[in-house]
Formats: sequence, C-alpha cells, structure tokens
Amino acid sequence: MSPFLIAESTATTTTTTGGSGGGGGGSTEIEIMRILRMDLIAPNKLTIYHDDTVSTPILLENSGDYDLTNVRLSAESNTEFLTPTLDTTRIGSLDSGDMKSIMLYVRADSDPGQYAITVTAESEDPQLKETTRIYMDLSDKYGQDRDEANNKLNFAEKLFDDNPECLELKELLQQATKEIDADRFHKAQTLIKGATDACRSLINIREETKTRKSAAEPTTGMAWLNNLMNYKKRENIVVYAIILIVIIALTSILFRRKNSKPKTRRVKKSPPPKRRAKPKVNRREQFYS
Repeated sequence: MSPFLIAESTATTTTTTGGSGGGGGGSTEIEIMRILRMDLIAPNKLTIYHDDTVSTPILLENSGDYDLTNVRLSAESNTEFLTPTLDTTRIGSLDSGDMKSIMLYVRADSDPGQYAITVTAESEDPQLKETTRIYMDLSDKYGQDRDEANNKLNFAEKLFDDNPECLELKELLQQATKEIDADRFHKAQTLIKGATDACRSLINIREETKTRKSAAEPTTGMAWLNNLMNYKKRENIVVYAIILIVIIALTSILFRRKNSKPKTRRVKKSPPPKRRAKPKVNRREQFYS
C-alpha cells in the first residue's frame, strides 16, 4: 500500500460545437467531453510525539481540463490538542495540468492516541471541492526512558520502606520524581542511583554493627550457637551446618568404638600347692646305722 493518499474530485461537462458540412452546405454538431478534476496528494499516516511539531508537504494538482481560480485551502483536527497549520491558504489560479506544493505543520499537546487531520481544497470558479484525511499516531517520545526511570524509582521506594534507616534519604527520591515529570530522565536516574547506593551502605553498616555486638557476647550455651549462625552473614550457614554434622558423626563413631570393646574376665589364681615337709632324719643315727 502506498504511504500517500490521493483524493480526487471529478466532474464531466459536455460542450456542443457547430461545423459546416461538405457538399450540401449543411452543419454538424460535435459534442466535446471536458473533465473538471482536482487531486490532493498527502501521506496516509504520520507519527508525532507529545509536545512536538511535525511537517509534511501536500500536493494539489489540477488534473482536469479547466483552469481553476481562487482555490482556498484549510486544515482541521478532530481534537483540540492537535493544531494544524498550512503555509498557504489561497491559490489565485491553478491552470490545467499544474501542481502546487503546500506545507502542513501539526503541533501536538496531547496524550498518546490516534487522531486525524482533514485537509480541504475548494475552488471558486469553477466550483469544485476536495478533501483528504491524514491519520496522526501520537506517541510518547520518551516512553521507554520514562518506564525505566519509574521502575527504578518504585524499587528504591520499596527499599526505603523496608529499611527505616534510609528514610532520611527520601528527599533524593522526591527530587527524582520532579525530574521524571520534567522529562529529564538521565538526571532522575542519577539521583535514584545515588540514593539507592547510600541506602545499601547504611544497611551494610547496620549488619556489621549487629555482627560486632553478637561477637562481644559470652559464647556459652545458646549464645555460642547464635554467633555461629550469624558469623559472616547467613550465607555461611550451610558450611557451619556441615561442620556440625561432621563433629556429631565423629563423636558418635568414637563413642560406639569405645562401647564395642570385649570385656576381659578376671580369673582368680589358685594358691600354689603346699609342699609336704620331709621328715627330719637324725644324721647321727644314720651314721651309726
């Protein structure tokens, strides 16, 4: 489909002329068909942004057989937030086959949406009228930048609400909101980033202070377990859980080994048998015998 729209108005007239015939001296009437036509050539659709102005040429062509005089041009919008202006509103004469270029300027002061501009050309002599419609697609020029800045602002506000120590920095977010409303998105994002970084620094300081206080408490009973759980933040809880499981396992193994050793039975030793005493021999008797 062509991006240009051609609108045309056509009227047909018949002219009768008389002429002399040959031989008999009679006359013949000849009808001549003449066309009255005017074309407006304009873009079918234009894109325009909020608080912006767009321009486009419009061609007016006399494609008929009659010269046109005193051609008046006008442009109207279907909304008060689009203001169309033509650089030429009157053409004194437009001969058959001639073409004129007219510039159309449109100023937008509206929210995004679909609108239309109607351009009209009307000749006084002979009377002929032609219109064409240009559709205007009004878009948000900074839509993507605006959405990105608002998303970061919403994240920062939630971060501040969850951490009361950051509320003193909320004035920076208020300034960022004003910059977004003024379409100064780069400055707004700079303010948001500064406020967010400062808030995170305050959160880190709070966590470090809690860690130091926990380390200063006596490490007995449940206090020792709490220090172990909070040491170097909660990311290390898995490591310490594994260490605790290993210690329990080793203790259990040692305990089982100790209890599984066989008990030795103590045997009472019987006293050695008593030797029988040899009868005493009288050596003097033995000598004399």
